[in-house]
Amino acid sequence: MKHAVPQEVKQKIINIYLALPVPMNFVHFTEHLEERYQIVYSDTTIRKILYSAGILSPKSHRKTRREIKKRLKRKVTAEANGVALQEELLPSADQF
Repeated sequence: MKHAVPQEVKQKIINIYLALPVPMNFVHFTEHLEERYQIVYSDTTIRKILYSAGILSPKSHRKTRREIKKRLKRKVTAEANGVALQEELLPSADQF
């Protein structure tokens, strides 16, 4: 993929978010990344990166929280059994 976000940048984004004194919603965090760190990606890309790390937005709805936690649990269980799970953590619109 030529448009993929490098793994080092993904890790940096996760570390920056975890270091925040107060969690921001993902849209504000995207703006914060651009202003303070010159990291420019769409809020959807940032959300996917943070969701894949098990980080939910403080503004996410209860249904989204439950769905992401359920998917994370399945992923951890599959990895413990040595099975690679290809399921995306970010729910699509047709799943709601």
